[in-house]
Amino acid sequence: MKSNYFALEGMDGAGKTELQLAIQAALTEMNVRFAIVEEPGWHGNRGDLRRIMTEPSTTMANEDKNMVRTLLMAADRVINAELIRNSLKEGTVILSSRSFMSSVVYQGVIGGQLDLVTEIHQKANIPFPDIIFVVKVSGSTSIKRTTGRGELDDIEKQVLLRADEFASAYDYAEAFVRHISGGKTRVIYLDGEAPREHVFANAMAHIKEHLGCN
Repeated sequence: MKSNYFALEGMDGAGKTELQLAIQAALTEMNVRFAIVEEPGWHGNRGDLRRIMTEPSTTMANEDKNMVRTLLMAADRVINAELIRNSLKEGTVILSSRSFMSSVVYQGVIGGQLDLVTEIHQKANIPFPDIIFVVKVSGSTSIKRTTGRGELDDIEKQVLLRADEFASAYDYAEAFVRHISGGKTRVIYLDGEAPREHVFANAMAHIKEHLGCN
């Protein structure tokens, strides 16, 4: 059976949440059965895992922090893998907020753990998205949209301090995404600087094509 597994990626402030909600509404209108995956976590408490990953009082070096985050995120994906596989077998469309590409970017390219991220995800028995939509914005746009949201956690602060590096890291990560997924995952870039309705229309055109709804 054909897999229908889509993921949304991008920096903080790129517009992923708004795009996800718009896609959910469109799939509902199309009478498409779908499930939402939030990384980290799905049926578990994603807030607890996020808190552990961004605990500000830890005295660990940044390299050790990144290793812990890499391992926690990989473990979370392995735990969720059976749920995702079963849903896909039942014909349910999976729409995920983030994916293993975040580990490639955050802990791999930026965090210096790219070899570890690659090795873990090649050995882990996890389903890979068919399409990852990367909503691309500049570092300055990410900062502008994120500033004022309230108190930021450790990861969000890191992004703000190195926004331009994170923006370019997604381009560098694409080759690793294809490598780790064995060529299964296709990466499609969406212009997050464009009007939101254009971003949504572009994403839905690819989703409908993949679902055979055209």
